[in-house]
Amino acid sequence: MEPNFVKTLKKIATQEARLQEKKDAARKEAIEAVNNLIEIFNLKPEELNFAAVAPTELSYADSKLIRSRGKVAPKYRLPDGRTWTGRGKTPVFIREALAKGAKLEDFLIAS
Repeated sequence: MEPNFVKTLKKIATQEARLQEKKDAARKEAIEAVNNLIEIFNLKPEELNFAAVAPTELSYADSKLIRSRGKVAPKYRLPDGRTWTGRGKTPVFIREALAKGAKLEDFLIAS
């Protein structure tokens, strides 16, 4: 006997396959309609702003990956061992220590 969740997963997979087929058919129909309009009106790519949306060599996500940097060594350390690189928003534990009268230089890690 097959557990209920397996039946449910199979049913979902079948539904997804049917939906994908419908999506593919609709896409094919849309492409045919667009191609017919292009042919009827003798449209050129520059008239359709195809040049404005030409893909670039690198996507934004790819360029972010290339520019990613490695980890930064901590610059400040509290006596209890918590650290901060000195970059970004000041952590709460540093702000609390500063509010109690400590100086940022007190936590500077000797290089």
